Amino acid sequence: PVGVINAVTTERARPFLPREIDFLTSFGRQAAMAIENARLLNEIRQRQEELRITFENMGDGVAMFDETRHLVASNQRFQHMLDVPDNVITSRPTFSDYIRYLADHGEYGPDPEDHVQQLLALGSQRRTFERTRPNGRIIEIRVNPVPGGGFVVIYSDITERKRSEEEIRAARDAAEEASRTIQSAYRDLKAAQANLIQAEKM
Repeated sequence: PVGVINAVTTERARPFLPREIDFLTSFGRQAAMAIENARLLNEIRQRQEELRITFENMGDGVAMFDETRHLVASNQRFQHMLDVPDNVITSRPTFSDYIRYLADHGEYGPDPEDHVQQLLALGSQRRTFERTRPNGRIIEIRVNPVPGGGFVVIYSDITERKRSEEEIRAARDAAEEASRTIQSAYRDLKAAQANLIQAEKM
């Protein structure tokens, strides 16, 4: 038994061979890299979730098209604002297919071709314009090119803002008209006073 113990002790005390040291060093490096990659992946997933939550809670409808003009990202607000069903979104349509879908469903009126052609030219430069949907809602559309190709389209429902602007404009016009009426009445009053004084003198 003593000989066996000595043999085991001698075997355990043997120094590592260079190839074993290289293997353990390499394994240690790979383990450290795997741990770091897992940490980075978890961090990326967390940032993606934060971005998704932010994206979904934006007040505007947002859609992003890549350099091939395919839809790569959008939020629920975009989908609901334009009444686009899930199957259209999940099919990742091209911008052309998306515009044609809207035109086929009456979004641009009975003769949409001119409007469709204008929209299909979008993406190469920054643009902002407004239009009234068939349901009477007024939307502002902002197109922003993305470096490296593609573009982002932002839809804002500005119906209430437009109504407020119209009410302010109407109130201002009414105030200006009232002011003109008062000035005219004042001039008439001054003329009547002058006539009265002249009559008294006579």
